[in-house]
Amino acid sequence: MTDQQETTTFGELTPLMSTEESKPPCVLCPTGSETSFMVLVIQGCVGLLVLVENITTGIALLKTNNLKKGLKMCLLNLALTDAIYGLVFIYHTITVNVILGVYLECYIRYSVIAAVTNLTLHTVFTMTLERIVALYAPLRYEAFVTNRNLRIYFVICWTSGIMVSFLVMNTCNRYLTQCGWLELATPMTSKIIGIYHVMVMSLVCLGNLVVFCLTRKHIKAIVPSMVGESKMAAAWRMNLKATITTASVVIPTILCYLPFSLFCFYLAYHPLAVTKMATGDALNGTFSLTILNSIINPLIYSWRLPELRATFKRMFRRGQ
Repeated sequence: MTDQQETTTFGELTPLMSTEESKPPCVLCPTGSETSFMVLVIQGCVGLLVLVENITTGIALLKTNNLKKGLKMCLLNLALTDAIYGLVFIYHTITVNVILGVYLECYIRYSVIAAVTNLTLHTVFTMTLERIVALYAPLRYEAFVTNRNLRIYFVICWTSGIMVSFLVMNTCNRYLTQCGWLELATPMTSKIIGIYHVMVMSLVCLGNLVVFCLTRKHIKAIVPSMVGESKMAAAWRMNLKATITTASVVIPTILCYLPFSLFCFYLAYHPLAVTKMATGDALNGTFSLTILNSIINPLIYSWRLPELRATFKRMFRRGQ
């Protein structure tokens, strides 16, 4: 086995059987480079940033009372999944220089990552559905979107996301020489992940097209009565604001997750590509985009929601 074959990407953690000349693989650095202490520090800081940022945002969302119920629950769910993502990334960074040759550990590790990506896509789909309900029937929104209904829906989302991830991981390769995604995933694994992700993202895009049409209809209806203070006009104004917030979260998420889904399709139909260094570089890049999405999400919430910004200010003032 050559040094180039020993190098890995985000998923290519520690080889189960290494030679004296081989060195531990890198988590996110380009394929062919060696893991350095500085790289590990940077990776750990990125994971810690994602974890702390989203935990803080989740606490702030819990303390913000004047947000629409459905939007608040969706943002809380997204902050939780992003925090788990950061925790898993820290775990990867810590274990990159540790030989963990147990198949079960490798299986669980990537099952968690698959579940988190599924839950993120499920959440943005939920945000789209919530907007459709709010725009289609603004006066009946509170009757549809109750705390009980939201809890039931998110239990279903989490259960389905976890079940899909474990079912997909059952198609993985069980005979490994190292714990890494390029060796763990079979063409069938990559194909199922790609199809499922693209299917959910297609539903999200279709739903946002419906949201756009409903929003356009509401804008035409509300402009002549902008000076009015009727209950319907007030509900429309609030919904238009929430729609823009939802779009500012959904669109970056789709853009950041789409490359990884397309990369899975590529691996499914080009199984021999796993031996190429360029494939590892592509895996690094696509995974880096999903981490970037977890970093920018809290910034988007703060930018779009003045209520959340006010909560952050109160929290920081008390901290001082």
